Amino acid sequence: MNVELPPAQRIFVIAPHPDDESLGCGGTIARYVRNEAIVNLLVISDGAAIEEPDGQQADVVTARMQEMVTATKILGIQTGTDIRIADGQLALHTAQVHEAIQKQLVTFQPDLVLAPSPIDGHNDHVTVGRIALHLFRSYSWLDACLL
Repeated sequence: MNVELPPAQRIFVIAPHPDDESLGCGGTIARYVRNEAIVNLLVISDGAAIEEPDGQQADVVTARMQEMVTATKILGIQTGTDIRIADGQLALHTAQVHEAIQKQLVTFQPDLVLAPSPIDGHNDHVTVGRIALHLFRSYSWLDACLL
């Protein structure tokens, strides 16, 4: 099935964790990049709360960030920022999350935003989705697409 995407040339992707850009909307990003869109990524958390199958947590943050860098190259994401708030703790840092998203919205001025749903099952995703939705309503020039 081939779904028609809304027209956009400046895409802002908000990922609560390193890997959410790929798992949540990687195919969408790749399609926009194929059509020469510019994609800017903001990764909010450090990704440290993932459970390793072998029980080893040896520098999981570094590993996840390296994986995210590799994924962004494969997807064709041109620019990215990470603010590394503690994974699983985003609800305790809503002002910092709000400020980071707002800064990117104002600076990058996207015409499409890909963000998690505010009714997602993961608390960090819900926090980011709610903040993003609140900010989207503040910018009349922005078409918001929640993924």
